[in-house]
Amino acid sequence: MVAHLLADALHSGRSVYQAAAAVNYATHSLYNNSGSAYYVAVHGFGVFQGAGFGTGAEMFCAAAQGTFGSSLGTISPLLVGEAKPPVLHYYQDQAALLTPDCVLGSQNGAINLALGQPIVILQPGWSFQVQTTTQAATTIAGFFFTWFGPEELPRWHRLPGLDILRDLAALGQA
Repeated sequence: MVAHLLADALHSGRSVYQAAAAVNYATHSLYNNSGSAYYVAVHGFGVFQGAGFGTGAEMFCAAAQGTFGSSLGTISPLLVGEAKPPVLHYYQDQAALLTPDCVLGSQNGAINLALGQPIVILQPGWSFQVQTTTQAATTIAGFFFTWFGPEELPRWHRLPGLDILRDLAALGQA
């Protein structure tokens, strides 16, 4: 157990980027740029909006292949002094809303989501995007993540929440 916690700490990181006021829809994304070496599990993110953000507005989330916008965010390992994690934080002022695969409501202009299990696991070349649904919002966003090799993927498949999701999906296909 302690070995897994230490391994996760050695392969964990965070990102942050503060954007100026968007003209359209502020969109932040975490991109797995590891080539074929690692998967990236996103454990949490926070998006805080300043000027222009409506209270009670929604945040769209989606996983998508590729990169979106410019790589502008600061990436840091959890263990200070370790090598830079294999991700990039992108930002884009998108003209259109995403087609979301999850939608979250905001509380007083902020969304902060952290789960005991990953929100999404990104294969190399994939991004997890979060987008404000209010135009012209000023945002600061950050992601919290862990990266791991393909040999560790079976460990992530045994997470309790993922078992429930698999069971629900199987019921829907019956």
